[in-house]
Amino acid sequence: MMKRLSFLILCCFYIASCENPNSTEPVNTPSGRHQKMRLRFGNPAAHGNGRIQSEKEKEVRPDTFVLADYPTATPYIQWLTVAEIPHNSLLSTTGTVKANPGKIAEIASPFEGRITKSYVQVGQTVKAGSPVFQLHSPEYLETGRSFINAKNVKATAERQWLRQKDLFEHGVGVKKEVEASELEYENARIDYFNAAAALKVFGVDTTAFSVGDPLIVRTPVSGVVLSNQIVVGQYLKPDAPPVAVVADLSKVWVVARIKEIQLSKFNRESVVEITSDAYPKKIFRGEIEYISDILDEETRSLQVIITCDNPGILLKQGLFVSVNFIDNNDKALVIPPDALIQDADESCVLVKLDDARVVKRRIKVYTDVNGIIEVEEGLRPGETIMSEGNIYFTKK
Repeated sequence: MMKRLSFLILCCFYIASCENPNSTEPVNTPSGRHQKMRLRFGNPAAHGNGRIQSEKEKEVRPDTFVLADYPTATPYIQWLTVAEIPHNSLLSTTGTVKANPGKIAEIASPFEGRITKSYVQVGQTVKAGSPVFQLHSPEYLETGRSFINAKNVKATAERQWLRQKDLFEHGVGVKKEVEASELEYENARIDYFNAAAALKVFGVDTTAFSVGDPLIVRTPVSGVVLSNQIVVGQYLKPDAPPVAVVADLSKVWVVARIKEIQLSKFNRESVVEITSDAYPKKIFRGEIEYISDILDEETRSLQVIITCDNPGILLKQGLFVSVNFIDNNDKALVIPPDALIQDADESCVLVKLDDARVVKRRIKVYTDVNGIIEVEEGLRPGETIMSEGNIYFTKK
């Protein structure tokens, strides 16, 4: 009888616990002490504070939006799955046209003397070796006399050496005499070539030179006469500044600067296109010749020198131009302008978390002169963003 009664009491406790699994009412134990008993059945992880949590009850980050909270935006929302696509990256800057230093000549007088004749005018096209001006110089005359003297000494020494050599070969000469005359000839020959070189530096034809000829100063490069300060009768001192400038402008330099924030988009192999307001419909092609390794601390930029063909000498020295660096082999994550949210100094997009939520994420972008927006950091290929309708999503 007692066993049946105990069995019925246990069944009652079992039924009561099933009806209220979270009950914490005190129960009597065989020890006579009161203890709180909680019996749970099923998966404990499915219960939170006594009930199952819904998605809306989960913690929501401040930059997360629940789409259901913005019903007015629904008709305007468009989605875009971002992917890397072939893209011609474009970096633009400005530059200045300069003459190539390797193809420019500042012509000065090599000797002290007086200008007796001018051969050029500003804007005149000349070839390398063309005369620029004529100079009468006592110092030059002395150099000429030294050359003529060295020439005569060389000729005399050569005849003496050949004579001693011939005598020795016929058995009537002395070997010592031959060797001495040969050494004297070698010394005379060296003095002659040194004297001739001193004249050839100034473009003098030593084969037709005679004492008393005036010095004709010639241009070492072909090009256009950019400056002419030649005055007939002017007396020039050895430290006188150049009196004429000749430059080859068929190829010119364009000196541009790349800002620090543009360096990630700069490629040495880029195609270079140069335009000018003076010729709005003409595009000049160039090649990158030099990139500075030193960043200008004041302007936070690097100097880039581009060699550019200059047909018709249209690009004048000092002309301001626009420079475009185009990378045809680039790939980028490109997003439409409407997808971008400007938040203070930051660029953001709304990234889809699931069908119910989006999250606002900061990204780093580069916008070229054509308005194309490239994502540099913050997005991965395959992620979905809100391409339209994001203007409705602002925190209240």
